[in-house]
Parts: sequence; structure tokens; C-alpha cells
Amino acid sequence: MGDPLVEAARRHIAHDHEVEAALVARNDQIQAIRGCLSLYRSGAIPASEALVQIAQIVGAP
Repeated sequence: MGDPLVEAARRHIAHDHEVEAALVARNDQIQAIRGCLSLYRSGAIPASEALVQIAQIVGAP
């Protein structure tokens, strides 16, 4: 067994990396949704297409 303090630090760092990865993934989703909304607002795609794309981004059925 290693030093309990070192082990606790490793767990904390691993958790921080997991949280950071989740935040990056969520930010990517948000940016993609913003892109769809921008396309809709500019008239490049209809609302129905924007909704389909957003549903795909968030993984909705």
C-alpha cells in the first residue's frame, strides 16, 4: 500500500480529469446547438431541421 495522502491526491486528480472531460463534452454540445440556432436564425435551415439536429446533438430519440 502506498501513502494514503498520495492515494487520495491521485483519486482527486483523476476525478478532476473526469469532471473536466465532462465539461468539455458539454461545451462542445452547447457550441453545436448554438451553431444550429444560428443557421435557423439566418434562414439557412428550417426550424424542423434545427430541431432534428439539436435532438441528435443531445442524443434524444
